[in-house]
Amino acid sequence: MRVITVYAAAAFVILELTDIVAPSLGLPEWTLNLIIILLVAGFIIAAILSWIYDINPQGEMVKTEPSQKVKEEEQPTTSNGWKITSYISFLVIIGFIVFQVIAITDKSEEIPILERSIAVLPFEDMSEQQDQEYFCDGIAEEIINSLTQLDSLKVIARTSTFAFKNKQEDIREIGKILGVSTVLEGSVQKVGNRLRITAQLINVEDGSHLWSERFERELEDVFIIQDEISEAIVDKLRVKLLGVPGEITIHRQTENIEAYNLYLKGRFFWHRRTVDDLLKSIQSYEQAIEIDTSYALAYAGLADVYHIMSWRGYFPREEGFEKGKTYAYKALSINKQLPEAHSALGGILTWCDWDWTGAEKELLQAISLNPNDANAYQYISELMSVLGRNKEAREYINLALELNPHSMMMYNLSGLYYYNEGYYEKAIEEAKKSLEISQSGWPLLRLYRSNIRLSHDQEALKYLKEIISIDFSIDSREVIDAIFLESGIEGIIEWHIQWLQKKESSDFFFGSMNRNLTIAVSYGLLGDSQQALTSLEKAFEAGESGLPYINTGPNFALLRDNPRFKAMVNEMGL
Repeated sequence: MRVITVYAAAAFVILELTDIVAPSLGLPEWTLNLIIILLVAGFIIAAILSWIYDINPQGEMVKTEPSQKVKEEEQPTTSNGWKITSYISFLVIIGFIVFQVIAITDKSEEIPILERSIAVLPFEDMSEQQDQEYFCDGIAEEIINSLTQLDSLKVIARTSTFAFKNKQEDIREIGKILGVSTVLEGSVQKVGNRLRITAQLINVEDGSHLWSERFERELEDVFIIQDEISEAIVDKLRVKLLGVPGEITIHRQTENIEAYNLYLKGRFFWHRRTVDDLLKSIQSYEQAIEIDTSYALAYAGLADVYHIMSWRGYFPREEGFEKGKTYAYKALSINKQLPEAHSALGGILTWCDWDWTGAEKELLQAISLNPNDANAYQYISELMSVLGRNKEAREYINLALELNPHSMMMYNLSGLYYYNEGYYEKAIEEAKKSLEISQSGWPLLRLYRSNIRLSHDQEALKYLKEIISIDFSIDSREVIDAIFLESGIEGIIEWHIQWLQKKESSDFFFGSMNRNLTIAVSYGLLGDSQQALTSLEKAFEAGESGLPYINTGPNFALLRDNPRFKAMVNEMGL
């Protein structure tokens, strides 16, 4: 009992001292765990030895006598005071340790380290004229960018948080949907040339306010407002997460308020992704550059726009990609550490130059500069899939989904990777998740093809009807039903091929951009290798955007040994 009491007291002191001095000495986080393990091991050894041996009054270590022998010897009665003292001391120490453990547990529940995650919702425009939408979106985006500087903090991407724009949903529900423990919401009110911005940080678990503040400034001081909001939030999170205050460095790309406003407009239109909006985005970025020729973010924005427009067929492919590449390099010549420029360049090198090594280098650089960049994870997952590195593609798209859980495109790509590996049921699940977020042709096409692979012909027919409908074509449902009754799914696939060959829609997916490639895949579903190869060569000659995917998945498995197919694959460096 004496050994246990002394050992427990000494162990407690050692643990307390270690917990206090470890941060100051810069010891690694596992130090305390190692000491606990050593103390537990030592306790077992000490208990065993104290059971076997005793220390006599002369201070010598002797083997403990059997209890029966001790009873037989008429030992003089001794005081039991030390025993009582030992018992009390032991119980007090054990009770104090238990109290400390409970206190630590309570702290971890009270501050669940906030799961180190946050979603920044788009700020609400409270101005009387309702003309500050782009500014509201921009300030939320700037706060997101500032928060990503915290390495230990998971910051949800703009695409997912902005899906809740103008939706009157409970903050706690939004937080649960996005998988975060804290949500930041705010509003912007412009009165004359004066801005009033409010921001509040909310705990998702119980809806309580962790922090709130209001800022009032002249419009010219917009940068100061953004800095103060970002720094206040980050400082609050540092205290909540790490228990220590800290500083964040705000990297401004321009000091010109007009150029900055134009950049915000460019981002606002870029996220909408329609042809008209992308053209407006280009116009805004170009105007920003005219005002500030060294505005690296605006150049990176232009690179991104031309990348998207060229891939979707909104702009001549070669010319658009070349423009995008030029603007990306221009941005990097101004700021080599700009993640947006590295990300845009990586995407262009993937889909235009087929420079797989260069693309991977740029995208990894983008991720290292901003570990919260969901787009960079998306782009590199696509690259890994193209290269047949399926495990890495899956890892990267999972990271992208973690940061952007409300993205139609992320789920669509996740479904594509399952499809390529032959997991058609999982591909269907992901495509349905994608459609829950936004109606689009990509997941519908995945559902159509996956169900054909599974011989679920009725389901495939249903999704083909939706594809035809979403592509603004005349209602062909009765014709399709008649063909299906007469010729089955093969007849439907042949009808779909003819429909693709005749249509004149410029829609980015089902129109001219990937027309030949889509037809080639349909011939592959029919098992017609000759027609599939002919259509694929037409796609190659036209430089259709989806070509890098031809060497992955089941679509062209029947052509893998064909010399003409191999020639195309080799020319792409695959």
